[in-house]
Amino acid sequence: MPTGTVVVAEEDRSQHRNRAVAWQRLHDTLVTAARQRQASAINRERASAFTGPRAFTWTAWRDQVKTGDGKTTSMREALRGRLAPLVR
Repeated sequence: MPTGTVVVAEEDRSQHRNRAVAWQRLHDTLVTAARQRQASAINRERASAFTGPRAFTWTAWRDQVKTGDGKTTSMREALRGRLAPLVR
């Protein structure tokens, strides 16, 4: 399967040893690229979980809205559109 990846090995005078070194480098490069693609896919999937609308559940005994960084305000104030304490 062509990948477009080129490796060069010219450490030794022996063509066979250079070929073995080149194959090992190619293998390492392809494994690293596959791991990076997999990590990128996982990160994209994780990031997609945090996009879109957010829902708040309101209970009378717990009248507060809390952001991810710990800022809080009253749910009543947030529903009235007073979000300044959360945005600062």
